[in-house]
Amino acid sequence: MRKIAVISANPVEFYPPLRNLLRDPRWKGHRVTLYSMLSRKRSGLQFQADGIRCVRTVQRRSRFSCLNLLDRLWFSFRVLGGLIISRPDRILYIESNSALPVYWYRRYFNRKVGIFIHYYEYAEPEQYAREPWNGYCHGKELYLYGLLNWCSHCNSRRLEFFCRDWGVPPELSHVVPNYPPREWQAHFRERRSFSAPLKAVYIGSLSNDTMYVREFAAFVMAQGGRIHWDIFAFNHDGETRRELEELGCPWIRFFPEGVEYDRIPALLDGYDVGILLYRGHSMNYRYNETNKFYEYLICGLDVWFPSSMLLLHGYQKRGTFPCVTMADFGELKSFDWECAASHEGVPCRKPLFAAEDANSQLIAALTAGRGR
Repeated sequence: MRKIAVISANPVEFYPPLRNLLRDPRWKGHRVTLYSMLSRKRSGLQFQADGIRCVRTVQRRSRFSCLNLLDRLWFSFRVLGGLIISRPDRILYIESNSALPVYWYRRYFNRKVGIFIHYYEYAEPEQYAREPWNGYCHGKELYLYGLLNWCSHCNSRRLEFFCRDWGVPPELSHVVPNYPPREWQAHFRERRSFSAPLKAVYIGSLSNDTMYVREFAAFVMAQGGRIHWDIFAFNHDGETRRELEELGCPWIRFFPEGVEYDRIPALLDGYDVGILLYRGHSMNYRYNETNKFYEYLICGLDVWFPSSMLLLHGYQKRGTFPCVTMADFGELKSFDWECAASHEGVPCRKPLFAAEDANSQLIAALTAGRGR
């Protein structure tokens, strides 16, 4: 039996792939404790998993930076206390902002603990200089890089950038894709023809600053009702929400409460196309293989994505469906969406990827034999 601590300074509810990892039945027989912040927005929808002990710290998200700092420090000290008491054999932490209590624990309390890191985001070196708290945590994290058992990113390009930036040895570096659970494959629907009007959906965080929300909304309005677009986004900024609501467009519906992750497959059954919106304003977003990409596909939806998402260029697919189509979201007037939506004469190929396969190597490494 292994004692394993999983640490996420961001709410676990914000990371569907982390939820999938923690719900894997292969943790049975091991003592796994999750330390994670809890968003007040989602406090009524707290993550739970059989056999996983969850220790949560409420995230206040104050507009006063000093209160946010106190929240982060309280979380870090609380996690450190939990680690000292439970003495885990191995620690998996998520993102640089979770590194501080791991650094304290490994350096001053337990030099034998195994260190595992997974990143859902890629941070360029200059980004750490712009973000004081992340920069401080990353400074401590550099000490941990010399002690690693494992480091992973969700795609090979981000992992390549990371190893180039920080000199992490290739033999310790791994790719863990953001796949949905295998059970979602049962929700695949073969869409040989599209509904009229065509039904598009977006699920995820929402902001005009980093996404083509305004541009895609204008495109939908220009189609005069031939496309209907539903947006599910509990994590959004007030300005973007206000702008969408002020449009008063009968073909665009905004659901600010979002949708619970486990309900997504049933929800997607009513749509034809899943939309991705990232502007690609940073390397992280230009090389983003978002979990929504795979979630749309596994439920049988086509995917439309902006040309700014460079990593997805290699995933364009027209010879089979579900199709993956790139468009210039900055100039959607020229986008022939009716051609993109046509499946005429095209065979269906059902996607078969699964989180259980993606997570196998990481779970095996965390639960294996003796030593670190």
